[in-house]
Amino acid sequence: MKKSLPFKQSHALKKQLRRLITGRRKLFIAVSAFAVTAAVVISCQKQFTISNEQLLTFQLLHSDGKMFGPDQLSTKITEDSVLILVKESVDITHAYCKVTYVGAAIWPQENLMQNFSSPLGYTVAGSDGTKKTYIVLVTKTK
Repeated sequence: MKKSLPFKQSHALKKQLRRLITGRRKLFIAVSAFAVTAAVVISCQKQFTISNEQLLTFQLLHSDGKMFGPDQLSTKITEDSVLILVKESVDITHAYCKVTYVGAAIWPQENLMQNFSSPLGYTVAGSDGTKKTYIVLVTKTK
C-alpha cells in the first residue's frame, strides 16, 4: 500500500527537488565535460606515443648552413628511413643536416658536413640504451 504526502508537503518537496536537480545538473554537465575532455586527452596520448628513440625532423642544409627552399627538396621520414627528393642542381656532396629527435644522442652528429650522394645511417640512442637507425636516402629529380 502506497502512502502519499499531503499536497503542501508534496509540492514543497518537489520544488526543493527541482532546485537540487537543477544545481546538480550544472555540476553534472561540468563534470561530464571534464570527463569527455580527459577521455579525449587520454585517447590522444595513447594514439600518439613516441618511442624512446625517434627521429622527428630532418632538414638538409647548404654547405654554408642555409636552408634549401621548398621548391628544391622534399623530405619524408618513415619508420626506419629518411627519404629526400632534391633537384638535380642541388649539391648534396657537401651538405649539413639539422635534426630533431627524441633520445639521448644521435650519430653522426648533426653539425658535420656529409656527402649525401650515397645512403647514410643516422642512429638515435634512447635514454634506456636502445638504438634505432634511420637510413637517409637522397634522390635527385628533374
